[in-house]
Amino acid sequence: MSDSNRTQMYYLPEVSWGVTPASALTEMRFTSESLSYGVQTKSSDEIRSDRQLTDLILTGAEANGAINYELSYGTYDPFLAAALMATAWSTAVAISATDISAATTGNKYVAASTDFTTKHITPGQWVKVAGFVAANNNGFKRVVSVTITDLVVEVQGAALVTETAPVAAITIGGSTLRNGVAETSFTLERYHSDVTQFFTYRGMVPDTMDMKLAAGSIITGSFNFKGKDEVLAGTTKGTGTAVAASTTQIINAVSNVANVIEGSTLAAMSGVYINSLDVSLKNNARGLTAIGSLGSVDMGYGRCDVTGNLKAYFINETLYNKYINNTRTGLSYRTADSAGNTYIFTFPNVEYTSAKTNAGGSNQDITVDLGWQAIRDATTNCTIQIDRFAA
Repeated sequence: MSDSNRTQMYYLPEVSWGVTPASALTEMRFTSESLSYGVQTKSSDEIRSDRQLTDLILTGAEANGAINYELSYGTYDPFLAAALMATAWSTAVAISATDISAATTGNKYVAASTDFTTKHITPGQWVKVAGFVAANNNGFKRVVSVTITDLVVEVQGAALVTETAPVAAITIGGSTLRNGVAETSFTLERYHSDVTQFFTYRGMVPDTMDMKLAAGSIITGSFNFKGKDEVLAGTTKGTGTAVAASTTQIINAVSNVANVIEGSTLAAMSGVYINSLDVSLKNNARGLTAIGSLGSVDMGYGRCDVTGNLKAYFINETLYNKYINNTRTGLSYRTADSAGNTYIFTFPNVEYTSAKTNAGGSNQDITVDLGWQAIRDATTNCTIQIDRFAA
């Protein structure tokens, strides 16, 4: 009999949909999974005088299911990119220069010779700045605009402090991911080591991605896949030794969430305390079927729908009024493990779709519970953005 604690998941990005490359698989960290191969059948409509069923006919099949996780840095980067249907993470910003100053006027960084426009920085992206003496000039900054000499950033709590270029180099880094239209499929494999059985699922694409943040909890989520088929065998479909999974720290929603920002400018937020925040991305993926083929022959995709729920302690009318007045806003939250590995999840253009504030009973806190929908932001041309920063 097989035991769940003897199970290991693996993955491998595919070059062609539904075709497993001749390459090594990568171990996957996971908390549970529900991958399966669903077969559809139809009962015969033939009529018999003895009232019995003539046949049960095979009419279709589809591989699908979820992989559930606890968030850790770098572990799920390929799946984050695939869920957003992004071609790849952007080329990393890697500036190290001694000619960069900070200016209060315009809240910007100014370069004497460094050309910011050649450093892969785009408006709306978050960057991490280090090396200045003044604390306000360092840290995570959201870019407003980029020119050859000027890097204008959002005021985060306090404006930059005017400071000339120090002797030590100023570093600016970061890499971003935005939703797009590129398909990435995976071969997923489940290995039951105690009975030496491999279930291989091919052509698997992320249809949905969910993430949950709650006070006093680990940040958890799931990727729900749809794909082509399943192969059961006594040997792996991978070639060579599997690549080991990451060993980065699991991220919690307490000490590992630096801040949550709500507002149209995504500047620093004060006076709002959030109890929970849920995010759900849906690609509306569908299997395409054809006569003469069992299962899907390809995948189709619909709109990128990003929704969520936010529960905040009821302190004033600000959030509720945004729902009543159909006021557009934005959401962003930053996670970092103890080593400093960081993600920033940003939804630059958000509208609240529901809101309620009730006294549910005695001895309870009053919260404002908001449903929200992210829509396209004209400046960044995206609905969801994820920025990453290695320690």
